[in-house]
Amino acid sequence: MEQVANTVGSPLHAAVRGWKYPATREHLAILDLIDVTGAAASTKKRPWKPVPRPWEGVGVRVGGTSLPPDEAKALLARNAGRALPS
Repeated sequence: MEQVANTVGSPLHAAVRGWKYPATREHLAILDLIDVTGAAASTKKRPWKPVPRPWEGVGVRVGGTSLPPDEAKALLARNAGRALPS
């Protein structure tokens, strides 16, 4: 099971990582080549917009805190395991 979860192109890997879709290493390399080619052909008037990756938008921070890091970690440790309010 762990081997399947670590195979980049498997749907299980994509689901565990929160990706939008599974992507093989070859797929990711082709996306990089498309981005390099597009960036080389871009101009100031028409800048290149990179092709989205399956993991983009995953783990984006929604909020922030004004607490110092030590206080924030202590607060998180105290509230670990609590259900989030709905």
